[in-house]
Amino acid sequence: MALTSFIAASQHGPRPLPLFLDLLREQTAASPDRRAAALAGLAAYQAARRPRPRRPMPVVAQAGRATLRDYGGTGIPVVFVPSLINPPMILDMRYRRSLLRWLSRQGVRSLLVDWGTPTPAERGQDVAQHVEEMLIPLLRSIGEPVALAGYCLGGAGGAGTRPRADRCAVAVRALRPGRAGTDRLD
Repeated sequence: MALTSFIAASQHGPRPLPLFLDLLREQTAASPDRRAAALAGLAAYQAARRPRPRRPMPVVAQAGRATLRDYGGTGIPVVFVPSLINPPMILDMRYRRSLLRWLSRQGVRSLLVDWGTPTPAERGQDVAQHVEEMLIPLLRSIGEPVALAGYCLGGAGGAGTRPRADRCAVAVRALRPGRAGTDRLD
């Protein structure tokens, strides 16, 4: 059985693939059958048919491999920060299921952070490095105060910008339901 390469599989998850494979190796060290079953499931997931990717929205800023994509709208910019694990399309699903496109039609200026695909050399970057080297420069490039909406781990990263990004007016985190009562913003 062959897994899809690191670069080719990045859009099909899990992201980041090397971290997933390291965890799988660690968790299944005593069970080759479990490991084989998990790898077979991963290969099937990566090979599954998917809808054609949507045309990406225009890039308005870049910091390293990360970009800021503009979905239109007016007013105070709302920057959406997805998890480092999920691709940005988690907030821009199929035509009638895109949070960002819906918000822009309602008049909200919606901007989306796209973390890009990490290279093997960037594998060791932690959340703090993503915030310092990519997210804060993207926020500063906007040139006006922004509202920040973070999804999952993107919410934790977004909360980390507050002391350092002088233009962040509001920070909101969306968490998975089972953890909402145990996470803290301070």
